[in-house]
Amino acid sequence: MIFQRFRWELTKNAETIGKPIVYERCLCGLIIDKVEYMQTQQIDINGRLQFLNFLSFYESSRSLDLQLSDSKTIRLSINSLKLTVKDLGESWPTTQCPKHEEST
Repeated sequence: MIFQRFRWELTKNAETIGKPIVYERCLCGLIIDKVEYMQTQQIDINGRLQFLNFLSFYESSRSLDLQLSDSKTIRLSINSLKLTVKDLGESWPTTQCPKHEEST
């Protein structure tokens, strides 16, 4: 999966050293190995042009839930977990800082 990632680490580093906060995004690739099957919640699997906003993930003994905005979820059934994440290409400036409601 390829997604746009907001570079939160730049805002945290700027706050720590007293620099002006710069907002940037980049493309990021995520490979999830050893998936047995996948379930989705509130996602139109045929909607190929939709944007899914990845927020966080939660691991349990046999599954990995990818939490997306608007209460959308991808649940992956796994035997073991192997993730590979890598930023792709150069980042670009943005004027918008994401704001997401905390999920419960």
